[in-house]
Amino acid sequence: MDNNGYNNNFDNGYNYNYDNNFNNFNRNNYPQERRGMAIASLILGILSIPAGCCTGYMGPLLGIIAVFLGIFSKGTAPVRSGKAIAGIITGAVGAIIGIIMFIMAIYLMGDPEFMAQYEELMEFYNR
Repeated sequence: MDNNGYNNNFDNGYNYNYDNNFNNFNRNNYPQERRGMAIASLILGILSIPAGCCTGYMGPLLGIIAVFLGIFSKGTAPVRSGKAIAGIITGAVGAIIGIIMFIMAIYLMGDPEFMAQYEELMEFYNR
C-alpha cells in the first residue's frame, strides 16, 4: 500500500509480452500480390469518376474493372482491405456516372433542337 491508500502494484498477474505480438503481425493477413490488386482497384476507381464525367464509355469501363479488382483482391484473407473497399465504391460511382452521361448523350443527340444548336456552335468554332 502506498501512502494514499491505493495499491500501486502494476504486476497484476498479466503477462505483457509486447515483443512477441509485434513479430507475428501480418497486415490484414494479405498475400503481397493481393495488395497490388487492391491498390489498382483504388486507382482505377478514382480515375473512373472524372472519366465518367468527360466520356461516356471510359468511366463505366474503368469502374467495372475497379469493382472486379476490388472484389478479387480479398484472396484467402478473412477481410477486405480499406483500399479494396474504397476501390469498389469509387469504381461503382464512376460506372454509374458514366452510364448516366452516356444515356444523356444518346438522348440529346436525338433532340433536333439540341443538334441544331450544336451544329451552329461547331460552325462558329470552325471559322
